[in-house]
Amino acid sequence: MQLFRDLIKFITGISIVKWVIETFKPPTAFSWQTLFWLSIFSYLMSLLATDFVRVMLQGFGWIFIIVMVYWWTSSIKELKIGQTSLAPWITGILVSIYIFEVSGRNRGEISPEVLIFWPLISAVIAAIPTFLGEELQLRAPSPEKRQNLVVLFSSQLLLTSWFQFAFLIQDWTLQYPSILTDDFNKSAFVIKVESLPSDPPRGALILNTMKTQLEEQFKNKNWSEVERLLLEREREKLLAAIEQEARKQISSEEIKEDLLWDITSDIKKQGSGYNLEILAAWEGPRSQPQKYSLKQSCQIDQVYPQNDAATNSIGKIECKPLQGWGIDSPIIS
Repeated sequence: MQLFRDLIKFITGISIVKWVIETFKPPTAFSWQTLFWLSIFSYLMSLLATDFVRVMLQGFGWIFIIVMVYWWTSSIKELKIGQTSLAPWITGILVSIYIFEVSGRNRGEISPEVLIFWPLISAVIAAIPTFLGEELQLRAPSPEKRQNLVVLFSSQLLLTSWFQFAFLIQDWTLQYPSILTDDFNKSAFVIKVESLPSDPPRGALILNTMKTQLEEQFKNKNWSEVERLLLEREREKLLAAIEQEARKQISSEEIKEDLLWDITSDIKKQGSGYNLEILAAWEGPRSQPQKYSLKQSCQIDQVYPQNDAATNSIGKIECKPLQGWGIDSPIIS
């Protein structure tokens, strides 16, 4: 059975090699197949070279491939939309990859510049034949072709602008994720997919982190110490430290919106205890002129542990679920 599999693999390999040789065998020295083999030769030679020579040989390999692809795709009559050949756009993506990925030695994901400049590079490639006459002499295009060039470059500039805008919106949503919570119903260019639930605003993460630290601060503390911490000056100092620690815990290099959340607090006497409200107001871009807010309400009461005298009362804190923008109904401040 293993012998049969090896035989199948061998026959398949021979068939592939035969197809490559027949397809890429140059009919003449001046053909696109010759450029293909020159690119392979340049790549193989670059493996044996070092430093500058290797980079130069790889560059020649890319140039041979780019010219070969344009030559080959231009010869395919079926590769058209109407009267427009797709060869410049196929070649253009290779040129863009070479300029922004290979020559720049960018390792990793394809950079946005590859797509952003692809239409303009393709337009330049498509326009080159209109400026060349017989024997590759420069010539001025006819008035009719000039009009076509205006339409060509205008349409590709529009595509470039839309690609640039798409990446800009993508960067905004990565750096300022709370924007996705806003209402895009009146937007002329952004459509929100309703089937994908949006995450709560990032201010909710800040408040939840602060709530956890508040509960730790007041846990099993004497009531007298709790009341001292709730005094205006002490409270502001405590909340500022907790806010700073919360921002530090959730900080990320990709997300830049945390500084756009303004944290304030207010406290009121309620029953035998106090009601502490922490408000997170969004200072970033929004669809409405009013500010969006999130509110964390915590009740702090005096309790007496079992088997303890009344003089040993401690503080107990209970926080309600968050309210406000992106959680239930918007709180407009």
